[in-house]
Amino acid sequence: MTLLTLAAFYYHPDLDVARAKLSVADAAVITAGGRPNPGLSSSAQYNREVFVGTSPWALGWNFNLTFETAGKRGYRTGQAQYLSQAAHFNLAAAAWQVRSRLRAALFDNHAAQQNEAALRGQETAQVE
Repeated sequence: MTLLTLAAFYYHPDLDVARAKLSVADAAVITAGGRPNPGLSSSAQYNREVFVGTSPWALGWNFNLTFETAGKRGYRTGQAQYLSQAAHFNLAAAAWQVRSRLRAALFDNHAAQQNEAALRGQETAQVE
């Protein structure tokens, strides 16, 4: 039973899905704790209606710096941690379901073997 359980844990696709969701949730915790990157952008404009002797090109620079206030990063990180914990629980629940299905299948197999033995005994009795 132990080897069958380990094989079921290794090969069952439900556990692969639960592990993938857990990896996504753990990555979300890391992402939620990150700070937004500052941005720098430039733009160029061409103006046809300029005076003679001045350049028709105008260059512009934009610097974007985001400040998070009111503990938004903390709330976001906390929510991601709760979702990660829920993914851990979902993985445990999926493993329990795989194990319970395996146990039910083994029980059904044992009952079928007992039924087969009884029917063979009945067959031999009827043949005699």
